[in-house]
Amino acid sequence: MRAHKFLQRFSKCDTALDSIILLLIILCLGIQLHLQSIQKINWDEFYFLSLIYEHQRGDLAKPLQTLHVHLFGWLTNVGKDEIDQIVIARFFMWLFQIGSLILAYHTSRFFCGRRASLIGVLGYLCAGYVLIHGTSFRADPIAAFFTMLCIYILTRSKLSYTSLFLMGTTVAVAIHVTVKIVLFLPLFLWLGLWQLPDFKKPFEAVKRLFIAFLVCIVIGGAIYKYQLHIMPDHASTYSASVVSSAPSTLLYDSGFLPRWNFVKESAVLSSPQLLLFLIGMGMCIAQILYLRPANANPLMLLGMAFPLITLLFYRNAFPYFFPFIFLPTICIIAYGATAVQNNIYAVILLTLVLVSNQLLHYSGRIGDNYESQKEIILFLHKAFPEGVNYVDRCSMFGSSKKYGFFMSSLGYKIYKKNGQPVIRKQAIKDVVPIVIANNSQLSYALIHGSSRSNGMLLNDDANFLNRNYIPHWGAIWIAGIDVSASEISTSFEIKLPGIYTIEADFPVIIDGKTYSRGDTLVLERKATDIVSDLTQVVTLRWGDNLYKPSFQPSQKPLFSRF
Repeated sequence: MRAHKFLQRFSKCDTALDSIILLLIILCLGIQLHLQSIQKINWDEFYFLSLIYEHQRGDLAKPLQTLHVHLFGWLTNVGKDEIDQIVIARFFMWLFQIGSLILAYHTSRFFCGRRASLIGVLGYLCAGYVLIHGTSFRADPIAAFFTMLCIYILTRSKLSYTSLFLMGTTVAVAIHVTVKIVLFLPLFLWLGLWQLPDFKKPFEAVKRLFIAFLVCIVIGGAIYKYQLHIMPDHASTYSASVVSSAPSTLLYDSGFLPRWNFVKESAVLSSPQLLLFLIGMGMCIAQILYLRPANANPLMLLGMAFPLITLLFYRNAFPYFFPFIFLPTICIIAYGATAVQNNIYAVILLTLVLVSNQLLHYSGRIGDNYESQKEIILFLHKAFPEGVNYVDRCSMFGSSKKYGFFMSSLGYKIYKKNGQPVIRKQAIKDVVPIVIANNSQLSYALIHGSSRSNGMLLNDDANFLNRNYIPHWGAIWIAGIDVSASEISTSFEIKLPGIYTIEADFPVIIDGKTYSRGDTLVLERKATDIVSDLTQVVTLRWGDNLYKPSFQPSQKPLFSRF
C-alpha cells in the first residue's frame, strides 16, 4: 500500500521520472561504448580504415564515399595497430550517434511530449543492432547524423535561408560520406511539402527548397572536383563505373526483400521497439482516418517510416544498415509511447524491458572473435614492421598494401562479372608474399585449389593460391612451395621471386650450391635445379627465417556473424 502511494506521488513528479529515463539513456550509452572497446572488428571496418592508409600512400582513386579519409587522417598516428585505431575511431562514431539522438529527441518533441520523446530515444538505443553496430567505424553513423540534421531542419525550422543553406551543405557532405543518403530523399521531400501552408505564397517555399537543392549541387560538385584533383588520374573512371552500375547492382538485381533473414532477426532482437513502432503507426493512421486532426502532424510523422521501404529492395540491408535507416522511426516509437506515458507502472515496466533487452545482447557479444583478430594483427606487425604486400578479404592489415578485391558479396559479384583473375595478375606483377585466409573462400582455395573454391574465386586465382602459398601460422599463408628432391636432379620454378628459407631434414643442392635447414637463397622466376642424396620433401618458404610465434593461434575464426 505504501509502495502504491509512493508511486502515485512519484508519478506526479514528471521531472523525476523523466530524469530517471535520461539516466537510463546515459547508462545504455556507457554500456554501448564499453562494448565497442572489446567487441570484434567487422570486416568493413577494416576496409574503412584501409582507405585512409591508401589515401596517405597516394593510391586512393575513389573520389566518392571517401570523405572520411580527411576527417580521420590522424588515426594512422595513434594506437599500436589497426584494431586500436578502429576502437579509437568508434569513440568518435559514438559521439556522432549522440548528436543524432539529440536531434532525434528534439524532432520528436514536435510531435509529442518530453517523456515519450525520451522513451523513443531509449527504445532506439536499446535495439539489438543499434547496440552492436550503431557506433561501428563505417560511413553509416556519420551519415545518420547528417540525415537527422536534415530531418530536424525540415521539421522544426521555418525554412529560413540560413537553415536551408545548412541543409544543402549537409546533404552535399553526406553524399560524399555515403550515397545511401539518397534513400532519405523521399522523406526530405515529404517533410518539405508540409511546410507549404506556412507560407502565404506556396511558391516561396518551393523556391527556398530549390535554393537548398542548388546549394547541394554546387557544394557537392566542389567537393567532388577537389577529390579528383588530389587523386590519381583514373579516379574519374572509377566514379563513372560506380554511378553507372549502382542502380542495377544495388537495386534491380536484388529481388524482393533481399535480406529478409536479417530483417526478421532484427524484429526479434528489437521486439519491444517494434511493438511501440506499430502502436505509433496505428495511432497516426487512426487520427488521419477517424479523428481528422487539426494539423498535418500525423501525416508528417508517417513519412518517418518511408525509408523503411528500402528494405524491400536494397541488397545491402545488412544489420549495420538498420541503425542508419531506422533512425527517423525514433519519432514514431516516441509517438507510440504516448499511449502509456502517463501510467507510472507501464513506464517503469517498459523502460526495464528496454534496458534488459540491451543487457541481453551485450552479454552475447563479449569475447566474440576479438582475441583471434588481435593476435593476427600483432603477428603481422611483429613479422613485417615495415609492411608487406598481401591478399585478404577486407584489407585487415590496413597499414600495408592489399591486393585483390574487397571480398564482400557485391565485390564477388563484380569480380565474377569482370572475369579477370586479378589475384594472380597482381600477385605476380608486384610480388605479394602473404595471404591472410580470413574467409572460407580463400581458405578453400589455398588448401584445395579450384576444386573447393565454391565457384566464388575464378579457377585461375584459386589454383594460383593453392600452388604458390603454404601455411605459416594460423590464418597466415606465406609464398612458398614443397619440392620433392632425390638423387635425380629435378627442376622447379617459383612465381614470386625473393629471399627464401630452406626447410629440409638433410642438405640439398640447389643450382650447384649446398644448403641446410635455415639457410637462405634468392630465387627468381626461372627453372631451378634441386638434388638431394636422400629422398625428401624440401620446403622453400619466402623470407629470411620469418618470425613464427611459439604458441598456437586461437582456434576461433577471424570473422563470423554480424
